[in-house]
Amino acid sequence: MSLKVGEKQLRLLYNKPTKIKYLNMKNYTLLLLLFIGSIWSSFAQCEENVTNVLCADPTNNVYIVSPTADVMIEILDSASLPIQGVTWQNPRTFLYITPAQANALTAPTNSFTTAVYFNGSPHSSPQTVNPWPQAGAQANTTYTYNYTMPASAGCTPANGQIRIVTGGFTYDDYCTGDTTTLNNIPLLNYNTAGNLNWYSDAAGTIPIAGTTQIQGDQTYYVDLGITGCTQVFPVVIEYATPPPSLDPLQRFCTGATWQAAGFPNPGDTLGDVDISGSGITWYSDAAGTMPVANPNSVLLNSGDIYYVSQEIAGCESAIQQINFVENECACIDENLAFHSENYGTISSCNFGIDYTTAANAYPASSVGLNDDPTTRFAHTNPGSNIAFLANEGVVMPQTSPLGGSSGGIRINDYSPSKTGGTLVKEFIAGEVMTFDFLILFEDPNHSFQDQPSLTMKLLDASGNMVQQRCIVSNPIDCIFNEVPNTGGNWLYSEWSCVKINTIELQGQAATIEITITDCDLGGHTGVAYIDRFYVGDDGPNICQDSAFGYMAIDPIDQAGASYEACSLFQEPVDPNCAPALPVINTSFPIEICGTFDAPIGNNAGGDAPITDIEVNIIGPNGNIVYSPPNFTQPSPGEFCITINQSDIPFPYGQFTVEGEIEYTMNCAVPPQPYEYYVQAQSNGFKFCPVADCPLGFVFC
Repeated sequence: MSLKVGEKQLRLLYNKPTKIKYLNMKNYTLLLLLFIGSIWSSFAQCEENVTNVLCADPTNNVYIVSPTADVMIEILDSASLPIQGVTWQNPRTFLYITPAQANALTAPTNSFTTAVYFNGSPHSSPQTVNPWPQAGAQANTTYTYNYTMPASAGCTPANGQIRIVTGGFTYDDYCTGDTTTLNNIPLLNYNTAGNLNWYSDAAGTIPIAGTTQIQGDQTYYVDLGITGCTQVFPVVIEYATPPPSLDPLQRFCTGATWQAAGFPNPGDTLGDVDISGSGITWYSDAAGTMPVANPNSVLLNSGDIYYVSQEIAGCESAIQQINFVENECACIDENLAFHSENYGTISSCNFGIDYTTAANAYPASSVGLNDDPTTRFAHTNPGSNIAFLANEGVVMPQTSPLGGSSGGIRINDYSPSKTGGTLVKEFIAGEVMTFDFLILFEDPNHSFQDQPSLTMKLLDASGNMVQQRCIVSNPIDCIFNEVPNTGGNWLYSEWSCVKINTIELQGQAATIEITITDCDLGGHTGVAYIDRFYVGDDGPNICQDSAFGYMAIDPIDQAGASYEACSLFQEPVDPNCAPALPVINTSFPIEICGTFDAPIGNNAGGDAPITDIEVNIIGPNGNIVYSPPNFTQPSPGEFCITINQSDIPFPYGQFTVEGEIEYTMNCAVPPQPYEYYVQAQSNGFKFCPVADCPLGFVFC
């Protein structure tokens, strides 16, 4: 329309006298330029306004900031006025509508204010209040945000991008043996020419050449050459492949220790180390120039130092130093035994059945690979998911995610046939024994004794059962979830752990038998995944949240003179590996304490409430001689009782201690509370008749 008006005006002006014509042509040209300028100004390039930054490079849309600061971001129109209604594409992580992490920007369009705020501080708000990661933004990381301006803003182009750099940069593609130099590190295109100034110190006072080969786990500092920015910024070098997962202090057992407990094991080797990783390489030197050709042939000695790495997709991790210290108890190796049988009849939680006869031994060579569902037992692989659950939309790994895993075992197959499968693991006991598990049950809703079940039996060196546990297929049990799309006919537990107190067996041979059985009517199966056996000292990081709960009774402290104080004979005891024997002739009052950990007891995954703690003193004849009426709790997870002389008037012989905690479980909908019990025992104390010690005797 404006062009047509211009043509008409031009024709009118052309018929007038020359002087006037010239003047009007000049006026027309000025008018046309002003008109085009007005159109251009309506669709000008808009600008970013980013404040509270360490360094700004608006030409490249880069802003280096503190990750915990409130960084205001506005888009300005051609009149330098902030635009409202800017749309921010995903991801919008760490963007807020108001400062101090208030009102996370979860919707694409900010229709409330003209500004958004980047704030990467850690927070403890619930996810419903603040959905961004509670750990906060990572340091030395670039966060890229893309936005679109509303058409009313008149900006050309209408799309833009802002890159927020949290203090510096991270190069995470380093591999052992990498020859990359500082000049080759990509830094948002700042380093394409390779002529930046590099330093080895944060103050930027010690320059280093850009041709310097980078080293893993090092930090360098760079001047990006941004106008008006005098700071240097860190560049952190990280390995692309993480090191294998294992404790840098490894304990092992010699052949003498194994043989003292009755095992023919010649001793632990470098190949026996339980390590989680792929492409494992052991070295004799820290530089990684002397690989160990056959780790299975290297017997370990106390004080040995070896080095290990893993390789993924051709990239080798950092080489990690591993120190070896001899253990005089708490020994476990990779050897497993298997038993399986088709029973004519089978009963859940039947601890009287011997599931491990010579006739039903299952050869280790027949154990399947990669969770083969057609074999009675199968090895499981880190990084792979359970196919049966994955087919129903449940992602659950074949191996335990609770720590480093080098592979586990599945017990029983997916074909119901009145089968019982048993995994047998022998070891030398320490303070505790733990393992991780996941269970899959068909739930036929039979009577209790006919349901599929999982049993655990802890046996001493003589085959006596010391402790037992049992789980039965039950939809109201707190550890179980329904498998989707199965109509409630399948139940599964998430990965959890079992902790069993073995201090009474410490230093002695012990056996754990884990058995899973189908239902007695033969139409429904049970499957268990087992991983990460551990024996050794107890501690705060050892099976922190057992699905079964945990109870332990501490050894009783010696009070008064011990039996050996007036005896010429004292039984030699290894102080590093001694079972918790009964304390002898201790003084009254006797304080008995212990620890406990509650099982999961509600739908939210919280602990079950304690209904009662009962501790019984068992006399030499096997009867209860005293039950303290109450207990104290010095701190959470602990309990104590006190026994006075009057509670056991005529103490003679050995008195053992048995404890039981009763929990109330309630995970069903609608509520169907039920009671659950956790037990523990202790060798207790012993009173023996002792003559008074004679004074002043001499040897002749």
